[in-house]
Amino acid sequence: MNRKYKDTVFVRLFSREPQLRELYNALAGASFGPETPFSVNTLGGVLFMGRRNDISFSVGTRLVVLVEHQSTLNPNMPLRFLFYISRLYEKLADRKAVYRGGSAPVPVPFAEFYVAYNGSEPLPDRSVLRLSDACGAGGRANLELEANVVNINYGRNPGLMGRCETLAMYARFVDMVKRELRPRMGRQELREALQKVINRSIDKGILKEFLEENASEVRNMLYTEWNWDDYMAVKREEAAAEYGEQLTAKDAQIRQYQEERRQYQEQIRLLEEENRRLRG
Repeated sequence: MNRKYKDTVFVRLFSREPQLRELYNALAGASFGPETPFSVNTLGGVLFMGRRNDISFSVGTRLVVLVEHQSTLNPNMPLRFLFYISRLYEKLADRKAVYRGGSAPVPVPFAEFYVAYNGSEPLPDRSVLRLSDACGAGGRANLELEANVVNINYGRNPGLMGRCETLAMYARFVDMVKRELRPRMGRQELREALQKVINRSIDKGILKEFLEENASEVRNMLYTEWNWDDYMAVKREEAAAEYGEQLTAKDAQIRQYQEERRQYQEQIRLLEEENRRLRG
C-alpha cells in the first residue's frame, strides 16, 4: 500500500502558518510573532518514511522536522531523522561550494526534531531518543542526533496544551475518535461513526472552523488511516495463526491478499478523487 501521498488530519491542521507558529512556540518555548515567516518545506521527492506524514518547515535560521506517530513509538527515529535531514541538507546547500571548499563553511540551518506521539502505550510527557543509543556500549560517538518525543494524548502534557489551544483541541478530537471506533467495523458503520464524531466536535466547538471547512476530507483521511491500520492488525493476527498451523494453503492466502490489496487501493483511489473534487 503506497501511502506517500496521503495527508493526515494532523498534517493538514498544522500546515497552516498561524497554527504551525502556535505549535512550534509551544514545543520550543519560543515566542515568534506574525512578523517572522514560517515556511513549510515543499521539497519534491523528499518524504519521510515514504509518506507525507511529517511537517518540515523553516523559521528564521532553524529547520524543524515534526513527525506524528499514531501508534507505536519507533526507537529508530533518530536514524530515520538522520537519513531525512541529510537529503534535506543536500537540497538546501550549495553543493558546488561544499566540494569546492574555501575559508568559510557553507551555511545550513539549525535542525530540530520532534515526535508528536499519540499511541496507546504509556509514555512520559517528554522524552528523548538519541542516535548514540543505537551504537551500543564500548565507545563514544562523534555523531549525535536527538529526537524530542512529546506525548500529545488527551490529558497529557497540560503545560504544552495550555500554550497551544489548537493542539489541545486536536488531542480532544483524537480521543473522541478513539472512543467511538472499534476494530473490524464495517465500511458504512465506520463512515457513520466518523461523521458522528465530526458533527459532535463541531457542536462542542472543538476544531469547529477547521472541521466545517474540511469535514469530508477529514472523514476520508480518518477512514483511510483507521481502515488501513485495522486491516493490517487483522492480517498480522491471521498470519500468526496460520504460521502456527505451518502456513497451509500459502499460495491461496497470497492470492487472496493481493486481491484484497487491489480492492483497498481502488477504494483509496476513489477517496483521493473525492478529496481532489472537494478541493477543486
